[in-house]
Amino acid sequence: MLASAGIAGIIAGFAFKDIASSAFAGLLLKTRHPFKKGDWVQFNDEYGKINGITLMTTSMKNIFGQEVFIPNQLIYNESFTNFSTYGKRRVLLKSGVSYGDDLEHVKEVAIDEIKKSGLCLPDEPIDLYFTEIGNSTFNFELLYWIRFDNESDYYASRSAAIMNIKKRFEKENISIAYPVTTLDFGVKGGVNLFDKDIHIQSKDV
Repeated sequence: MLASAGIAGIIAGFAFKDIASSAFAGLLLKTRHPFKKGDWVQFNDEYGKINGITLMTTSMKNIFGQEVFIPNQLIYNESFTNFSTYGKRRVLLKSGVSYGDDLEHVKEVAIDEIKKSGLCLPDEPIDLYFTEIGNSTFNFELLYWIRFDNESDYYASRSAAIMNIKKRFEKENISIAYPVTTLDFGVKGGVNLFDKDIHIQSKDV
């Protein structure tokens, strides 16, 4: 009986410890307000909109429409990101252009298109950095800031930016690279052998 009581006491001690930790973390959340209902927050692999904060758990609706409950103890044991704190969010687009393109021109055109499209916050910088010399591409990252109230703002801006940049690059004769093998017979981008007739010459022996 004493042994059973000891084991039960140990189990109860661990359970009470977790309950006390979550309750204390809940008090911290309610007093320090690192996020509030309606904020978009990332906890490790969980990302969504905060539904409510209780003493024991925080509930959120993830991007798949499911409600997720997170023990408050776990929230304060790990780092988390509140995307709604400043009312703005930075968009990152990654792509690449062919070896034949003028990189200064690529940078100028991409930044100008984002600025003209009205997708970005006017007082925030637009940055483009070439990050890698790939097997057949110069890869770059384009970053700009948007007003952020909902996750749809982020996705809509990314989608519009991709479509606008594609059209503008086509107009400016800039080649968006894609994973194919080309034979570079020309100055820019390569020549498709099937665009021209192939003539085979033979000599009589």
